Amino acid sequence: MVYKPHRTDKLCEQYALVARVSGWYPCYNCGTETKIFLNKGEVWKYGKTCNGSIKRYPNGLPDNNLEYFIQFRGTEDACLIEEKRKIYNYPNLPECIARKIKLLRPPGNKIDR
Repeated sequence: MVYKPHRTDKLCEQYALVARVSGWYPCYNCGTETKIFLNKGEVWKYGKTCNGSIKRYPNGLPDNNLEYFIQFRGTEDACLIEEKRKIYNYPNLPECIARKIKLLRPPGNKIDR
């Protein structure tokens, strides 16, 4: 059976905030460290919004050196599932494996949701 969204289902997006340049970024999961070095293209945060990037971040992204990339579009529930999947699989990314500090979630994700 194929799911057909109802008219009331909002189209949402699952996104990633990614380092635009190599440098130091805030880290909410690094124990006593408050910053982490990310190379260009590495994930800082996975998220979900049904309002688009402008309404989700009305004052701009949390750091000027981050870029917003839509990775998936669908219903709110589907986007939440996709966001969780990416957060839970983050420790398996080569960028995470290569670090001395082993993170269970991306540096910008405060919770698993």
